[in-house]
Amino acid sequence: MKKLNILSSLVILMVASGETKSAARVLILHPIYAGSHELTLRRFGEELVKRGHEVTQVRWRSSKTRQVTSTVQVMTLSPNNSDLR
Repeated sequence: MKKLNILSSLVILMVASGETKSAARVLILHPIYAGSHELTLRRFGEELVKRGHEVTQVRWRSSKTRQVTSTVQVMTLSPNNSDLR
């Protein structure tokens, strides 16, 4: 899981740091129950939007999920825990 987070961060940084003339479509996908990363990644996404990119952030619903106002398109999903796993 840690390698996946590092890899995701590197991909996002490569997209953000490149000087290009065309916009990219960026997907920020949060691991389940990683609420501590949400604000940081949203701010990162908002900076990408300022630079002309289209950013979608997918987060997971929890008891602490709040409504957000952002230039980033935010999708909130509910994990299916019906089998209690």
